Amino acid sequence: TAEYVFKNGDVVGDLMDDRLIDCHTELKRLRDLQYEYDFNDNNQQSNFYKQKAEYIQNLIKKGVDYIPNF
Repeated sequence: TAEYVFKNGDVVGDLMDDRLIDCHTELKRLRDLQYEYDFNDNNQQSNFYKQKAEYIQNLIKKGVDYIPNF
C-alpha cells in the first residue's frame, strides 16, 4: 500500500483505510484462488470463488471501487 511521506522522509501512515477493500485488488485475489482450486480439481471451492469474483466484477461495472470490510 502507499504511504504518506513527508519531505524529511518520515512515514506517517497508509493511504489505504483497512476498513475498505479495493474491488480491483479483491477481484484479482478471488480469480487467483478460483484458478488455483480449478487447477487442483477442487470444483466446489473453484465455483465458490468464481461466484464471489463475479459479484465483485458486477460491483466494478456499476462503478464501485471500494467495499466496506466490517
